[in-house]
Amino acid sequence: MEMGLKMLMGVSAIGILSLVLFVQLLNSGNPANGINYGNSHPAIAATQNPINLGEGQANGQEQVVLVKALGTGGYDKPEIRVKAGVPVKLKFSADQNSGCGRQLIISEFGVNMVSKNGETKEASFTPQKGVYAYRCGMNMFRGKLYAE
Repeated sequence: MEMGLKMLMGVSAIGILSLVLFVQLLNSGNPANGINYGNSHPAIAATQNPINLGEGQANGQEQVVLVKALGTGGYDKPEIRVKAGVPVKLKFSADQNSGCGRQLIISEFGVNMVSKNGETKEASFTPQKGVYAYRCGMNMFRGKLYAE
């Protein structure tokens, strides 16, 4: 009996480790490198069309972009379009029940903001032409910023 229990525990541990590795493999793609996560996330599936929030002018005025993490499990804007080479001011807030979505990271620009109790945080950066991923710390909330 003891041998059977040990074998069952070993097989269970291997199954759990395999599942963890599989999930990590699925989440290892980087949208900035052209890998598409698809529309599996409810917030991304609900919004098929990109939202253009770039409000800056070509003469160098700052573009203001607003993003909010929702308690439903995604950002209110899973895709954003701005003008490349024009400064962006990103304003970020989060619903109190948005869990890990209260954090927003854009690695390429050193952006790492946490919105506590719905407060608005701000970061400024100037993107060059390209596609940049934004995400929460656990990579569960995801979006793309297109600089065109």
